[in-house]
Amino acid sequence: MNLRGRAVFLTTFLVTAAITLPGPSGSASSMHFVTEATGFNGGEPTLGVLKDGTIAVQAFTNVVERKPGVQGDKWKSVYSPPTNGQTLDPYIHVDPVTNRIFSSQLFGGCQLMATSDDGGASWTPSAQCTPVDHQKIGSGPWHDPSNRLYPRAVYTCFNQVADSACSVSPDGGRTWGPQVPVFVGADPSAKKGLDVDGFCGGLEGDPVSGPDGSIYLPREFCGRPYVGVSQDDGVTWQTHAVSPPSETVPIGYGANNPSVTVDLAGTLYYAWTGTNWHHYIAHSTDHGATWSKPQQVSPPTVGSTTFPEIVAGRHGAVATSYVGTPDTGKGPDDAPKEARWYLYMSYSFDANATKPHWSTMRVTTDPIEIGCIGRHGPNCGNGNLLDFNGISLSPAGYAVMSYTDGCLAGCDQASRSSSKMVSVAIQTAGPTFR
Repeated sequence: MNLRGRAVFLTTFLVTAAITLPGPSGSASSMHFVTEATGFNGGEPTLGVLKDGTIAVQAFTNVVERKPGVQGDKWKSVYSPPTNGQTLDPYIHVDPVTNRIFSSQLFGGCQLMATSDDGGASWTPSAQCTPVDHQKIGSGPWHDPSNRLYPRAVYTCFNQVADSACSVSPDGGRTWGPQVPVFVGADPSAKKGLDVDGFCGGLEGDPVSGPDGSIYLPREFCGRPYVGVSQDDGVTWQTHAVSPPSETVPIGYGANNPSVTVDLAGTLYYAWTGTNWHHYIAHSTDHGATWSKPQQVSPPTVGSTTFPEIVAGRHGAVATSYVGTPDTGKGPDDAPKEARWYLYMSYSFDANATKPHWSTMRVTTDPIEIGCIGRHGPNCGNGNLLDFNGISLSPAGYAVMSYTDGCLAGCDQASRSSSKMVSVAIQTAGPTFR
């Protein structure tokens, strides 16, 4: 695998190796990670990091936390909503300025939300009962300061297969404004759709905010990476293709949950899985109107990737995670039963450059899945990892990633790769992103 280095680090839970790989545009420098199993099950875990370094993870219906400096049993459940252990979609978001935690569950026709302003010690429930699916939450500065009943704009975006829409809360997630369509779900001029020409269903990624209050929503649209942009606090939206369609690698079917992030200078970065199953990045300096040429950042030795996530800190400092395998180039749904999947991270400190330099490391030593990974395709019945993971930055500027480990100790074949252990990879040393 052309390994450049290997380091083993010990936690109270696991022995973890971080393996650096030669990337497409540069060699990886050393970073240290530990991985920890939270002890809670759940697919598509998301996370946020509080100002004191506490890591909050949504593990199915449980909000679980790891406080800094705690020894022994580190992960504790601090909240679970009254849903009798049932949910259709879990999600968590931490506002980096107010430190408010937003936990959301999709229960029936309602998004059940709860917020905490004291690090998870107490919670205030609220609800949004409108047709929603695949709900996500974000927050950022108000574009128009006169809107503020709460210091930060809070928004939730959701998907209804054909279309995607967002609502903005004026009071920090207690009540919500109208649902405003971002992607209408149909384009009669489109040459490619999921099922028929002109129908452009797909999944949206996490909404994020720029330092000027612009809101960005990534989404697959007609098989291509697109972004919705609002510069008036969610009242109106525009949509832009990531680079001209003739230059953009399309999104692989079944990998339609792209990701965006914004650095402190306002540069927008977009991560997605291409139809050749490699991991791609492009950036924009004009609110998504125009884009750099897409760049493959996953190494050639990683034949297939999925679950793209991305986070940025200071200008040009970007980390992007994904699940990948060196064992197949056929993608997650068509992977052979012996394919071993790992968590990877590619990173750059000049991601805003014309020709950025990216390095890559394999974060997990053992596979987190063996065989195929069901991502809405027809060929794989193993969907224990579901649709996405999470990535954030600690106050010190280190990368923190959440993922589902589907292959616990003793897992040696696809038929046994069915676990749902919510796990976290924590950078403990190396260059920082803030």
